[in-house]
Amino acid sequence: MHEQVEQVLRSRYGLSAPVTIIDNSLDITIRDHLARPAPGRVRTGETGLTALWVGQMGYRKGLDVAMAAVAQARADLPGLRLRVVGVPAGKQAEGVDWLGIIPPNRMAEVYRNADLFIFPTRYESFGLVVIEAMAAGLPVIVSDNIGAGIVTHGRNGVVIAGYDPSHYAEALRHLAPPATRAVIAEANTEDVRRFTVDSTVSGYTSVVESFAGSQ
Repeated sequence: MHEQVEQVLRSRYGLSAPVTIIDNSLDITIRDHLARPAPGRVRTGETGLTALWVGQMGYRKGLDVAMAAVAQARADLPGLRLRVVGVPAGKQAEGVDWLGIIPPNRMAEVYRNADLFIFPTRYESFGLVVIEAMAAGLPVIVSDNIGAGIVTHGRNGVVIAGYDPSHYAEALRHLAPPATRAVIAEANTEDVRRFTVDSTVSGYTSVVESFAGSQ
């Protein structure tokens, strides 16, 4: 599903055969819900930011880094909150809301009610939650473990090398102005259009046809 997965396969298993890369696609349920008109959310300015983290494995997906970054950034953005989705509730922390596990048909609402997405993942084979957030128009703050070509630094948000919370806190401050987020939101909803189910199905179909033709 990405060049870096191909590299892992080749290095770990000594694979020398050709590899076809087929991008993942945006979940149909979330895509359809995001396409529906929805009441506009009342934005509360720079200090009332809502950051969102979504994942199934806290440490691997950098939840600890996101929480530490939000804690630091709240010194300058006192209304900043972090909403955590996909893992059981952890220890209570100032500015953190634990939303638990949310079904796909409700995720569009979760994305719509956030201002930006933070995902300091320590390993990622693709990053489905990242393209979901982009489809919702959210600027994204991600680690450089998100494969090249999915998030462009500056255009789609901020790409950060490593897991120093202070760097992610600085990105939160950078994306606080509504005007900054609005420009990125427009770019993200445009760029994410290439991650379609039709494109993914076409990729798999081509692979299957190539096997069939070789028999």
